[in-house]
Amino acid sequence: MSGIKATPGPWVVNDTHPTRACLYISSPDDLHKTGDVATVYCAGTPSYEQDAHLIAAARELYEAMDLALTDLHVCGNVTPETCNLFEKVMAKARGES
Repeated sequence: MSGIKATPGPWVVNDTHPTRACLYISSPDDLHKTGDVATVYCAGTPSYEQDAHLIAAARELYEAMDLALTDLHVCGNVTPETCNLFEKVMAKARGES
């Protein structure tokens, strides 16, 4: 994965909190340890589970987008607006914007 330093993936969601007050995102090898990538606090919001799954997919989404952007540059079969959007999102994921 080019241009990003992040916890190795894949990441998974686990609900090991005793009262399900939050969901943890971590690598499968780090379940029940202290190396969580993120914690999503429920706070009564209906979308907290979907938010957690979206965060868990972030690294793989980044890798897919990186590959797709490379392919698009090679093929040249994409609008400049699409390339700009991809590049903007990739920069955001790298913490550059």
